[in-house]
Order: sequence, then structure tokens, then C-alpha cells
Amino acid sequence: MKSWEHRPQEVANLLNPAFCAGVLYRSMEGYAKEHGRNMPYALGFLVLPLILHPDTRATIQGTTRHFQVWINNHQHIKLGLCTRARTLVPFAREALGFLCTAGVVEVQEDDASLAVRGSLRRRRNAQSSSADVRECSAKAAILGKWLSRVNSAATVYVSLGLIP
Repeated sequence: MKSWEHRPQEVANLLNPAFCAGVLYRSMEGYAKEHGRNMPYALGFLVLPLILHPDTRATIQGTTRHFQVWINNHQHIKLGLCTRARTLVPFAREALGFLCTAGVVEVQEDDASLAVRGSLRRRRNAQSSSADVRECSAKAAILGKWLSRVNSAATVYVSLGLIP
């Protein structure tokens, strides 16, 4: 991972750790609220490639209740997902590190899950966030709920055509 000063301006703006951490946190929070258990560590690496891709994000609707229904109805999202997922791994790691350092998330060693341990502070002027930022947050919560209804992380990866 390049140091902050050596990243292209576009990357620094779009993939900054605080923003990515917020997206991951909303997904973990949605997962935990839906089923009362922690999100598996492996699923944390799928959130950014699914939420940050505008075409994929547009297909995530609160009216769909299950991940499998969504993926069956939107097979096209698998195109390019492997490349996006691989490219975003360093940013997901950085965001997870950000959350752990802030004391908001803890990696559980016994079951390799991501436990929400606190709340993420919201910006004072959250209303001034762009529509895209608010949409990413809302869609991440929906994705977290869907993922919590799937039996295992391996099932999610296979459904997306990926290998964990």
C-alpha cells in the first residue's frame, strides 16, 4: 500500500480509510442487527467491491430480502467482480485497521469474525454529505442484512463466482 502522500489524488479522495471504514461499519452493523452475530472476517472484503461499484450498488434494493434472490436476478454483477475485489483488498484491510484502531470493531480470534464494539461517530454536518455517500451507507446496511441470512461466507463467495 502506498503511503498517503504518494497516492494519486483521485484514489486518496475516493478510497480514503475513513470513508471505506464507514461503509464497512454500516455493513457489519446491519449484519449484527439482523441476526445478532458478528460478520465473518472474509465477508468484510466483499463489501467495498459490491457497494463502491455504482452499477452494482444501483441493483441493491431494500425490497429484496435475500442475497440469493438478488444475485439470481442480477447475474451481470459478477462481471469484473473478481478484479474489483482483488484491487480493493488493500483498501479493505486499511479500513478494517482504521476501525480496529478506533476501537469500534474487534477481530474475534475464536471464529474469525468482526465484532462491532462501539459506534462510529457521525459527522456533525452529515446532511452535507453527498447523495452518493449517503447511498453507499444505506446500501451497505442492506447488504449486511442480506449476508447475515446466508449460511456461510463460502456460500456467498461461491454465489458470486469467487474463491475465498
